[in-house]
Amino acid sequence: MITRRGILVVGVSAALSKPLTYAKIPVEPAPSPEDFDAPANGQDDDGPAFRRAMDHLSSTGGGTLYLSTGKRYSCQSPVTIPDNCGIDGGLLSPGFVAGLDYRKQASSLLLDPRASLSLGNSTGLRNLRILNAALQYPCPETEAGARAHVDEFAGTAITDSENSADRHIENVLVIGFNQAIKLVSNQGRAIIKDFRFDCRNGIEIANSQDVDSLENCLGSDFYMQGRKFNWKAIYRDGTAFSFHHSQDGPYLVNCFEIGYKLGYAFEKTLSPRLTNCDCDGAADLSLTNLTGLQFTDAGNASIVGGNITNQWRAVSVISGGQHAFIGVTIGNQAVAPDGYLLRAAGGSVGRVVGCFFVASPKGGDQNPISFVNKAGQWTGTHNQFFGFRARPVAAEQGVPSPDFR
Repeated sequence: MITRRGILVVGVSAALSKPLTYAKIPVEPAPSPEDFDAPANGQDDDGPAFRRAMDHLSSTGGGTLYLSTGKRYSCQSPVTIPDNCGIDGGLLSPGFVAGLDYRKQASSLLLDPRASLSLGNSTGLRNLRILNAALQYPCPETEAGARAHVDEFAGTAITDSENSADRHIENVLVIGFNQAIKLVSNQGRAIIKDFRFDCRNGIEIANSQDVDSLENCLGSDFYMQGRKFNWKAIYRDGTAFSFHHSQDGPYLVNCFEIGYKLGYAFEKTLSPRLTNCDCDGAADLSLTNLTGLQFTDAGNASIVGGNITNQWRAVSVISGGQHAFIGVTIGNQAVAPDGYLLRAAGGSVGRVVGCFFVASPKGGDQNPISFVNKAGQWTGTHNQFFGFRARPVAAEQGVPSPDFR
């Protein structure tokens, strides 16, 4: 029994009064492309080094390849990321800053448009900036020059193998390709978060038989950021989000696109769910056929919240399926006079609850909701219509009159 400064201490060993020491456990440094002889100068081909690194990681059961601080990489040949492996670019945010030449910025991956990053099972990409190496950076100052480069968008940045599953892509920016992401696996289960793209086409997922989740994905004119071009300049003649021949999803939350000919397309897809997702066409009424949401044989679709404001066609239900629109704002101030806001056809059925339909003076003579070609049974309650002089609902002869109270 020992007393110290009036405190009674019972059964304390004298050894405990000595300073504690800790064993130093060696930590293996994180692998980088330079460990596998990558030039890492942004010009010579780093593709072989990336492949050697992936082979090494795969042989040890998996792991992550980390890009080095201050380095730039050029992949002029395809790179396959094997099962349980990934690449981390180390960027807190790869977001686009107007006017920067990203060929000179650290942690940029310059990818030849003929090459792709191909994902295996349980693979990932994060904290990374992927640029088409064939494009000019920064964006030309003239609109004609900028559009010429947009017309050269080519290749696919990220793809997968047919039977891979559980891919995770997070905090990634992709600019300058014909397709940003194309996943064709019949396994599904992709997670895509905080993904930004400026490509002719954005994210395409096909044949998925399990839930795919997208959150905070944004398609915009990143290549032209900071340039004072008109709306035609930011137009992309592809599809921002495309899903087909899939089931059990996808789930989209807080996603957004602007300037795409087709915002969100669902074909032969079961149970797509959108929450607070927006789409906005390039506000130039000379650009025709811009469509926000398009459904073709897509069942059990649920759209909650968000703004669907493409000026030509906001929502197009081409055929079949069940659809629920709840609390969605449909239309905008630049709606085309000969377009439509919600058009349903081909045996589809649906419910429209608590939605706002908005027209401009030029579009006030149109019917905001129209039913054609045996549209089926649609109902609607608590909707509001702003700026329309025409009847809110129109149906072709022979189409059942919808119940819109």
